[in-house]
Amino acid sequence: MKSTRYTLAVGFGMLCLMLPGALRADTISGTISAANVQVLTTPPNIYSGTSTGTGNDTTFGVFNFSSAWTTTLTNPTNFLVSNGTFLETYATGTVSGIFTGSGTVDTSTEVTTFTENFVLASGTGIFAGETGQATLTGTGTFALNGPSTGTYTGSFAQVSAVPEPSTLVLLSTSLVGLMGLGLRKRRLA
Repeated sequence: MKSTRYTLAVGFGMLCLMLPGALRADTISGTISAANVQVLTTPPNIYSGTSTGTGNDTTFGVFNFSSAWTTTLTNPTNFLVSNGTFLETYATGTVSGIFTGSGTVDTSTEVTTFTENFVLASGTGIFAGETGQATLTGTGTFALNGPSTGTYTGSFAQVSAVPEPSTLVLLSTSLVGLMGLGLRKRRLA
């Protein structure tokens, strides 16, 4: 009986140690600053763009950023971003995926305000197997009449993350083991 109590206590202690890690997803959040180039590809309103820059994540530190996308002006002051791809390169791995977004352009200053929704599709290094979504909000510049070069800045935060399958297996195995120990204790009593 003493052995069963000790085993149950050890199993519960291990579950308590694992549970916070299993339910906590490492999040990405921070700031980014990049230079961009947009070229009018289909007059009068479809542009293709690329950007390169750097960012600083509050958890994982400094990273290099690159992206490509299509911008469609839906009227003189609104735009949609589509077909976006991105790559963030950290010292400990990479994160890549796709994005879409929308925004507005102040026609007098050519300053944009935008929101982009990123889907984290793959990673390497410490980000291997990571998935989730993040939102980038910020401001930039956009020349309405022809090629545009400028900068944009913004902040980003992960809005959801999916736990790794191995973490879920470990958690469920511990729960099944604890249930088994409880049933065994009842039968012995």
